[in-house]
Amino acid sequence: MVIQSIGFAQDTFEMAAQELTKTMVKSLDLSTEQEKKIYKINLKFYKDLEAAKKEKDDVKKVLALKAIAEEREQKVDAILTKEQLKKVKTHKVIRQ
Repeated sequence: MVIQSIGFAQDTFEMAAQELTKTMVKSLDLSTEQEKKIYKINLKFYKDLEAAKKEKDDVKKVLALKAIAEEREQKVDAILTKEQLKKVKTHKVIRQ
């Protein structure tokens, strides 16, 4: 039973990472190489988020979640071109 839960969680992480990456491919016109790298970053992001959510202390949890999001953003930004970064920054301003 535990093995099934672990497998399900892994599938969920992979599905979420695939969906986010697919959205980024469409909106940013990622190259195949960028797509592969960003998928790995997104997968790690979702796994790290899940681990951080288990933290009992709310302050530590919020700090961990913020650090995870910032780490992902830095890694993704390092892969994107200047033009792609402009699109990302514009999208963030619109969402706020």
